[in-house]
Amino acid sequence: MPDPSLVIATLRAAHDAFAGVVSPLDADAIRAPSACAEWSVAQVASHLGSGAELAIDWLRAAVDRTDPLGPEQMHAVWDAWNGRSPERQVADAVAVSAAHVAAFEHATPEHLAQAYIELFGVLKVDGVGLAMLRVPELVIHTWDIAVVGDPSSRLLPAAVEIIIEDLPTRAGLFGRPQPGGWTLNVETTVPERRFTLHTADAVRLEAGAATDADGTLRLAAGALILLLYGRTGAPDAISLESDRVGLADLRAAFPGV
Repeated sequence: MPDPSLVIATLRAAHDAFAGVVSPLDADAIRAPSACAEWSVAQVASHLGSGAELAIDWLRAAVDRTDPLGPEQMHAVWDAWNGRSPERQVADAVAVSAAHVAAFEHATPEHLAQAYIELFGVLKVDGVGLAMLRVPELVIHTWDIAVVGDPSSRLLPAAVEIIIEDLPTRAGLFGRPQPGGWTLNVETTVPERRFTLHTADAVRLEAGAATDADGTLRLAAGALILLLYGRTGAPDAISLESDRVGLADLRAAFPGV
């Protein structure tokens, strides 16, 4: 688990980047398509705003060891955000995201360490784990907005360092097993990491290299994160050496979240 203060500082930097990207946008820009399939820029902001609102409740529930909002209450939050104008979706998302970060900054290390919550029946995390859940959501969706105006946009470097360490636990959540299955060795730069990606039966990303892989994928760590989250517009070069697996196969395994 990364240093809690580093995770929270990265969360703050991610929020500042989000606010910096959306705040200058005009009415046309916030209604324009984002890089997130079928969502406008305002809808991406709304997703981040509702997520921050729910995450504030999750942190409270984790620290107090009480139940978080139930399904009906969560749907009410989403409905409220969906009913706002695009301008309000963007402005309110920035405000609630800032409040979410401030809640972590005001929590003591002891409170975060003893916090505990179970989410969606599969996730069991403490306070720092909750912050780590938010980092990739905020960073990747900020990229979804930024890349529309700047095709050279990349993920926040400090966040890449955190997300790449937690990526093996996430790959199976949004990857889809492939017919016949295939295995790739994955080599990243900035930072340098070595993984093996398996797609038979269940998708797994594991540390280390396999001797019987179907090929090797080489790319920047930020590009790997975007690829596994279903984003294919990353500016960084991707090298795939394989007689069996192509980029189309990778996109089929990771269609996006």
